[in-house]
Amino acid sequence: MANRIIQVSFNWTNVPEVARLDAAIRPLCDDWCRLNLFTYYLWTRHNPTEVYAGLSRIVTEADTAVLTAIDPLIQPYGWAPSFVWEWLYPKVYSLRSQPLLTLNVPHDRNP
Repeated sequence: MANRIIQVSFNWTNVPEVARLDAAIRPLCDDWCRLNLFTYYLWTRHNPTEVYAGLSRIVTEADTAVLTAIDPLIQPYGWAPSFVWEWLYPKVYSLRSQPLLTLNVPHDRNP
């Protein structure tokens, strides 16, 4: 199966150590981008259900985790550090059969 982008959003009761969280995510994808301890983007061949199963060792019943596959036909946009857009855009465009006619440059909170 081809890769997809999955956004993983957490709401932690007790935020795990970054190294432990990253170690849980690493085997579930080919590449990933951590926006913060609450939001990750995964470049993976797995579907959200499979990724969630892989994260079950760090997500407790008191935590919240929402996993969503990103639709590559919808332009990502918002406010985020430039490293997020540099990671996200090439992957989104690689999933499209044709590029967008125009590219809206997202806002970067870190000028």
